[in-house]
This record gives sequence, structure tokens and C-alpha cells, in this order.
Amino acid sequence: DAGVAPTQPPNNPDGAALTQITLSTAVGANDCPVNPATSFSSAVVGIYVSALAQNIQPGTTLSSRWRREGEEVAFYDWTPDFAINGACIWFYLPAEEASAAGGFASGAWNVELALNGAAVGTPISFTIT
Repeated sequence: DAGVAPTQPPNNPDGAALTQITLSTAVGANDCPVNPATSFSSAVVGIYVSALAQNIQPGTTLSSRWRREGEEVAFYDWTPDFAINGACIWFYLPAEEASAAGGFASGAWNVELALNGAAVGTPISFTIT
């Protein structure tokens, strides 16, 4: 599938993992991505990064770090108070938070997910045109 990263092996001993990391402009009722993509128009209202969460225990901190041309644009974190196993999670970068100008600037972007501060795989690259 376009926009789907290869599955990453678990990066910690308790088996917690984020796999099937995907970018899209929408998520469905199940929190999973709709129409994954790796290229977006600068006119989009926001971009989701979604992942399939495995063995996430309450108190685990999940985070997303968004960069454009190597410069950090946004950082979000979330610590669920419930277990997640086999369900999609997502982070959302709205256009108004993407730049000081209030929109997505064209260029090379990436987003990196982390579990308790440890990066999950490699950053997922995408372009804004």
C-alpha cells in the first residue's frame, strides 16, 4: 500500500509496538487511516499519522514529532490510561499548527513516532506540494 511503512519489530522487551505507520487526511470510525498517502496538497486542513498499536500498557507515552526540511514543526504526546492491543491510534497535525503562516508549506516533511521516548523505526517521509 502507498504510504504504509514496513512493519517494525518491537523495540522494547514488553512487546509494545507501533506497526503499519500510515499517513492520511482522514481516519475512520475505527481510528484507522482512510486513503493512505505520502503526498499532500498545501491546501489540506490537516494530516493524520496512524499506527496499529500492539501491547501498549496504561501509562505508556506515545508521541509524534513532525518535521519540515529537518526543522521541528510540532510535537504531540499522549499517555493512555487503558491498554491498547490491536487497535489503531493516531496523531493529527492541523494546518494552522503546521507553520507560523497557518498552513502546510511545500517541501519534504517527516513524522516520527515514539514509545516512551524511544523512536519507532525510521521517520515516515511525505511531501507537501
